[in-house]
Amino acid sequence: MIYVYYIMGLILLANWCTASIGDKSMIYMVCLQQCERNICHVETLEQTTFYEKFLGWNCFEECKYSCMWQTVERYKATGRPVPQFYGKWPFLRLFGLQEPASVLFSIFNGVSSIFGFIKYSRRVPSNAPMHIILSVQIILTINAWLWSTVFHGHDFPWTEKLDYFSATSIVIFSIYVFIHRVTIGISSLYRVVLRSCFGMTLIIFYVTHIYYLSSIKFDYGYNMIVNIMFGLLGSVAWLCYCFLVWKRQPYVFKMIACILLTNVFLCLEVFDFPPLFWILDAHSIWHLLTIPLPLLYYSFFTDDSFFVYSRSEVKNKLQ
Repeated sequence: MIYVYYIMGLILLANWCTASIGDKSMIYMVCLQQCERNICHVETLEQTTFYEKFLGWNCFEECKYSCMWQTVERYKATGRPVPQFYGKWPFLRLFGLQEPASVLFSIFNGVSSIFGFIKYSRRVPSNAPMHIILSVQIILTINAWLWSTVFHGHDFPWTEKLDYFSATSIVIFSIYVFIHRVTIGISSLYRVVLRSCFGMTLIIFYVTHIYYLSSIKFDYGYNMIVNIMFGLLGSVAWLCYCFLVWKRQPYVFKMIACILLTNVFLCLEVFDFPPLFWILDAHSIWHLLTIPLPLLYYSFFTDDSFFVYSRSEVKNKLQ
C-alpha cells in the first residue's frame, strides 16, 4: 500500500513525457473551433445531464469530448493507431465520470485500506507502538484515495494538484512509518531524538515542496522525481530491514510481497494500450490489482505488533 503512490509517480512521469498527438491534430483543432463557434456561443447544452453539469462538464468540455471521438473515428478509418488527448487515452464517459474504471477502483482501494486498518485495530491494542502512526497513515491514505477518485472523475487543475499533493504526503509519511518501526527497540532518549529529527525534516520538506508547486511553479518533472526518490528510499529501506530480520520474523514476507507485487504490477504500464471497451486501460487495471495489498500490509503490522509485544514480555521476565 505504501508504495502505490511511488509507482503512480513513475506512471505519471511516463505519461507526462509522452506527447499527445490527438489534441494537436488538425482534425481535432478544426472540430473544436467549429463546435465552440456554432454551439457554445449560443449557449445550448440541452443533452448534458444534471450530474454531468454537477461534475463540471460545460459546453467547452462537451466540445472537447465530442471532437475527441470524431478524431478517434477518423484515425481508425485511415488505419492509424488510437491517439492520446492531453496526455490521456480516450475514455467513454459514464455517469459524468471521465475515467469510470479508475474512479471505481480508487474507491475500492480506499475501502480495502479502511477494512485492513479496522482488522488491525480489532486485534492490536491502541497502546501498541505502531497504532498511533498507522492511525495517522490511514487518514492520509483515505484522503489520497478520495482525491484520486475525484481527479479521475474529472480532470481539473485543482483536482490534479490535490491528487498529486495527497499522493506525495503518503510517500513521504511512509518513510516516517519505517523510522518509527526500526526505532522501537532503542532507548527512549535516542528514540525521541531520532523520531523528532526525521519527523521535522520530512514535515519541513513536504511543506516547502507544496509551497513551491502551488505558489511558484507546478513542475511535473520535479514533483515526480521527488515521489520516485522517496518511494525508492522507502522500498530499499524496508527490503533491507526485512532481509535482516527474516530468520526471527518470518512474517516479514508480507511486506516483501507488498513491495515486489506493486513493482511487478508496474509492468502493465510499460505495455500501455488503448482502453478495452474504451473503459479499461493499463492504469485502471493496475488500480484493480493493488486493491488486496492493504490487507497484506496491515496483516504484516498485526503480526509485527504481536512480535514486539512478545519480545517485551520476555525482556520484562528477564529483568
